[in-house]
Amino acid sequence: MDNRVNLMICCNGVATCLGGMHKETEALEWYEEVDILYKNARFAVRPALHDWEHYNPQPPRQDFYMQRIRALVGVADMYVHLGNTGAAAHRRSTADALIKHAPAGVNTRALRVLCPIYLLNAVTQFRHPDPELLKQWEPLNEDLQVRGSWQRMKISRNILPRMSFASFIWQSRLYICGGMKGGSPEVYNDFHCMDLSRQPGTWRELPRFPRKVCVNLQLVVHGNKAYCFRGAARIDYFNLTTERWGSVLTRCVDRAGEPVSWPIPDGALSSYAMHVADGRMYVFGGAAKGADLGCNFFAVLDLSTKTWQHLSGVAGMPEADPDEPGPRRYVASWVDGRKENVYLLQGMADRAAAEMFDQAHVACNSHGYDDFWSWNIEERKWRREKMVGNVPCPRTEMASTYSPALNSAIVYGGYSPETPTLFADSDLRFRFTYYADTFVLDHSSASPAPRWRHVVHQGFPTYRAQSTLLADPDTGRVYLFGGYTNTDQVPSGNHGQLWTRSFGDLWQLRLDVPGGHFEEVDVADEERNARLGPWQRCFSCGNTGMWRKCGGTCGGRAFFCDDACQREAWREHKELHNCRKSEGDEIREPSVVEVNGGMVYGMKQLKMSFDGQTLWKTSGKPCATPRPLSGTL
Repeated sequence: MDNRVNLMICCNGVATCLGGMHKETEALEWYEEVDILYKNARFAVRPALHDWEHYNPQPPRQDFYMQRIRALVGVADMYVHLGNTGAAAHRRSTADALIKHAPAGVNTRALRVLCPIYLLNAVTQFRHPDPELLKQWEPLNEDLQVRGSWQRMKISRNILPRMSFASFIWQSRLYICGGMKGGSPEVYNDFHCMDLSRQPGTWRELPRFPRKVCVNLQLVVHGNKAYCFRGAARIDYFNLTTERWGSVLTRCVDRAGEPVSWPIPDGALSSYAMHVADGRMYVFGGAAKGADLGCNFFAVLDLSTKTWQHLSGVAGMPEADPDEPGPRRYVASWVDGRKENVYLLQGMADRAAAEMFDQAHVACNSHGYDDFWSWNIEERKWRREKMVGNVPCPRTEMASTYSPALNSAIVYGGYSPETPTLFADSDLRFRFTYYADTFVLDHSSASPAPRWRHVVHQGFPTYRAQSTLLADPDTGRVYLFGGYTNTDQVPSGNHGQLWTRSFGDLWQLRLDVPGGHFEEVDVADEERNARLGPWQRCFSCGNTGMWRKCGGTCGGRAFFCDDACQREAWREHKELHNCRKSEGDEIREPSVVEVNGGMVYGMKQLKMSFDGQTLWKTSGKPCATPRPLSGTL
């Protein structure tokens, strides 16, 4: 342990010096080495620990904790500087948890000096991204950041908003199947497609999924068929040419080709990851019978012979093993362009679901993984990958895709069951966070490992989870559809007393890289008019809030916070967007209420008392009752 601590001291010192020289790329790599030293000590413990179990070296070492926390708060400060507020909040929250779970014999007061509560509170008040930080957000380091743009696409006839659906793109057509409505037990088995080459887009109805429910399942394309796996030996498929559903019976064999029993209890699996590479369909993880926390089952189906082979893991609760991915669901996953590796990023051990069904490893809060794995298809083995660069913080239910045109994986949004969000002015704290940030992993930057970059943008789709991100292999364009958000934490207008809201919107992501279509972006116009998640930016003064859009002939291209700003900027808006007053149009009051100048990240809100409960008013409509702040962070 002495050598390990000495190495941690050296790495922290080098990282601090490099940070002072504004060499963020190198500094982050040295801070990452401290994390690797910590994790390797943890991996050596026997019996092995599950990822959610706390690790404390024996005997306790004060200097070990000091160096671990120095690295966490040092890298958190660097992430704040780069605008990666999600990673900053996670690192300080991790340091705080380390202090709270330190064993007897460790001077926690000295540790708290390194990670004071007031700085933890400050960073957990950020949204990710935070609209107030976007006004002057510019790329500071091209190795760690890339300019991008989110643009909402027009749809002439929409389908029902949804989450937990299956999706894919084939011949520049977007297909959406099933899912459910957020905040309700309403489930879907409908099936639609949209020609992405035509604008505005129009959904076309297809034959329904052949079973009553299609929730938390996947569809992947091979040839002219889209395959759906439910955990059973019989697999459903949709013929993309004839537009008819069918099914095929598969079987499971060992490496010698001999039949073996079906490995998934009751033939039911959901919330898994699935991909096709070179005619083989790979399935990892998900929720199975008796394993609602998640599993680490990994198998491959040869689509030509219709035979499965078990590769690793179990469709149940496995023993802890640091050499392969732990049990999880809602993982981000992709296959690289050379079809050499299947990648797995983060995901969740749903301990809350395990508690609900009286299973093992229960807890009130689920656990978000902070790891990155690759399965080498030829060598048939797992490898734990380094997270290098400006990385996404641990999350689950995020959208992800691989873009062949960019040779990059892209990750958007998601949800953390462990990183808190604080509303200090209102005495509210949530134990979870929803994200709307975007990250790119460039697989061509392979030294020492592929490097993550944070996408710097102005507007963005609102904070959400369980959306889908897809790259069109024919055009290279990247699209985002659907998902849900929590209406307690994210303002979403009038949705009654539902705690979640689902979406049916469609967005396109453009990146300032070759093949990223960024030349189509009007940067100047976007800086003033881009939609900031649930908020808008005033075209005149730039203030952020839930403003009303212009009611003229521009179709709502601009938003204004009050009468004065609309009158002041009307002439400029008229010339820039060719807007004219509609007949009978009048300047309307802003759609928010301000009390004592109260502002929470640009969203003006009214706090009121109703039957002893705390409610929030947004746009004049009460949202679901937020959970009050209890205790201290």
